[in-house]
Amino acid sequence: MLIPRPETEMMVEETLKLITNNPQPTTIIDIGTGSGCIIIALAKELLNKELGIKDYEFFAVDNSEAALVVAQKNAKLHGVEKKIKLLKGNLLKPLIHNSKFIIPNS
Repeated sequence: MLIPRPETEMMVEETLKLITNNPQPTTIIDIGTGSGCIIIALAKELLNKELGIKDYEFFAVDNSEAALVVAQKNAKLHGVEKKIKLLKGNLLKPLIHNSKFIIPNS
């Protein structure tokens, strides 16, 4: 069970306000995801709403393999395990150093 702190709930609510006003495809990255409560809450809320946004990408990054195991279990419990990409590493390094996520120059 995920029981977020009030500050976490407020952060999710504010993020949802920002995202719902943006009709563009959106990438959400949770650095230091821990149990995954933030990215899971965002994924559940955004995927359950019809907001006119074509695409969301959800990434959860943590340096701890144990934390990622917990986040994976929680994502599965909440039905968003196929929507969130879990990456092991420090800060943005798993995204920066992964050729799948490099945007080519125009």
